[in-house]
Amino acid sequence: MAENTETNETPADPEPQKKPTSDDTSGGENETSKDANNASGSTDGFIGSRRIRTFLIGGLLCAWGILGGIGLFGLVKGFGFYGFMNVVTGIAAFVLVGGCAAAIVLHCLGKDGGIETYVGYAVLITGIVICVAQVIGSFASKAGRIYFFKIIGEGILPGGTAIFLGLDIVQDFMSKEDRRLFCNLALIATTACMCMMAYYDTGSAVGPACKLAKDLDLPRKGSGCGGWGAVGTGYLIIAATSITYCILNFCSCITCGCDKNPMIRLIIAGFLIVGGVVTAIGYWVVSSSVLVPVSLGIGLSVLVGGLCVTWALDMGIVDDVKGMKK
Repeated sequence: MAENTETNETPADPEPQKKPTSDDTSGGENETSKDANNASGSTDGFIGSRRIRTFLIGGLLCAWGILGGIGLFGLVKGFGFYGFMNVVTGIAAFVLVGGCAAAIVLHCLGKDGGIETYVGYAVLITGIVICVAQVIGSFASKAGRIYFFKIIGEGILPGGTAIFLGLDIVQDFMSKEDRRLFCNLALIATTACMCMMAYYDTGSAVGPACKLAKDLDLPRKGSGCGGWGAVGTGYLIIAATSITYCILNFCSCITCGCDKNPMIRLIIAGFLIVGGVVTAIGYWVVSSSVLVPVSLGIGLSVLVGGLCVTWALDMGIVDDVKGMKK
């Protein structure tokens, strides 16, 4: 009789799980960081880095703050309440220099967050003060309507840029490329539209600012007004270029994403650089006029030219040339 023996088979030991190696871990972290970057829109390696943004924009604002602050103190005597508001703007400009310099140093030390947040709020508030002071001062100036808009336009450019930089330090406001380019180019376009008419005069070879100098019996140094037309032409190019990009970006669903086309972005970036350079050269010449002190003219030259080149590089040179080569 066959014996039925029950065999108690022991289950096979499960295979030991493979511990993730450092390479696997780093690879996963890299993929996660890439996904996070794609989600936030920071796919580029240039202004997509907040550290680089702080260095470049903070550096340009420091240059304007030092030069412009000195120049604004020169627009005090004989200008009444407008001169007082120039003093307020000049003080705010020097405070802005300190805030931007502190943000740059903190980034160099790798100390993000904490005290950097307070520095960001200081830069933000200073930018608001500059904008408000220039707007209030323009109402108190003796300038005509066209020059009135010029005062506001040249005040909101550094003030608005400081506001965006402060928001970026506090809340990473400019991490997304679309928002970064749209906001900053819209700001530059607003300044260009408000300022360019002050440098043109259809009935005369000189601009309205030179007429104002004559009406106020203010002495002029040499040619003095030779660069007004160049500034106006540069601002015209900047306005047309920036508005074109903003429309393409805002109406991307209608334009079939033309704002993402590498060739179109490269063309827009090229014209933006041309407009920035022409405006910067014009400001350099205009700085010989009594209405624009030398340091203020040079400060505006550095700021306008630097911002145009920066956003042009962000838009079309760094990312899209690589994409076209691929």
